[in-house]
Amino acid sequence: MNSYDVRFWQIETRKGKTITYRVRWLVAGRKFGDSFTTKELAESYRTKLRAAARRGEGFDAETGLPESMVRTLRDVSFYEHCAEFAAATWAVSAAKTRVSVIETLTRVVPVVVTDLKGAPEATVLRSALRKKLNQGKHGGELDEDEARAISWITRASRPVGSLADPAVVCDILDALTVNLNSKPGVLLAAAAGHAPRPGLRGPQEEARGQPAVQGQPARGMDPAGGP
Repeated sequence: MNSYDVRFWQIETRKGKTITYRVRWLVAGRKFGDSFTTKELAESYRTKLRAAARRGEGFDAETGLPESMVRTLRDVSFYEHCAEFAAATWAVSAAKTRVSVIETLTRVVPVVVTDLKGAPEATVLRSALRKKLNQGKHGGELDEDEARAISWITRASRPVGSLADPAVVCDILDALTVNLNSKPGVLLAAAAGHAPRPGLRGPQEEARGQPAVQGQPARGMDPAGGP
């Protein structure tokens, strides 16, 4: 449901291990916020939101995004979205968090696909994704089979909008429930209190119906209650 009741706050500077800049706004009285690693990125994003409001676009009351951004997210492939998310979170994440993000993505990306012919072996695809999603020197060169696997996933990956389908969400949750060695995976372990939650926010927020915006590490409602 769209709303035209939109208000914006000034950009907030948050200091921690790293400094982030948070864009904050209200849609129909509901608080939303997005964090960026530089003030310039935050200002650019805030300008886009304000421009959409001036054009008279309605803002989605569930995601906090203007209509044009919601349409764009629906067209982006899940693989592309996850690649952008991995790149955006890399600079602000600790080494263990990076590993958690990459391993989680190598599980969920292969299940959000169409029935395109020529699917690679699962182990080859995971290896290829691990190299592509790692950043800089942490990645590595793809061999021929891995390069073909990336070509396939680029064409086969479904759009982010497909996460509105409950069956797709179930496939993602199933992929996170059991490890490759058939032991309880990150979701079951977290539920049992044996492991932290996965280091992935963006695609999981997508599965819950709150899309992440490309080029930023996290989005959605502020868990602390502030915008």
